Amino acid sequence: MKEKKAQLMAIEQGICPKCHQPTIEIIDQRSTSCSGPKMITFECKNCKYTSTFHLNGGSSCGSGRCGV
Repeated sequence: MKEKKAQLMAIEQGICPKCHQPTIEIIDQRSTSCSGPKMITFECKNCKYTSTFHLNGGSSCGSGRCGV
């Protein structure tokens, strides 16, 4: 669990946790519902590191404008 959190912290800074280069990109982003967690997959274009994270994001459902 600690390792996954450390990886996400590096990715949030735009750095690949494996090769430490600024070559990480989002390659897929999915959400099951407006208020549910998002599944975001990142890939490093340098070393091909790939990982998927389940992230809780903000929601616009309370405003009645889900997905806007």
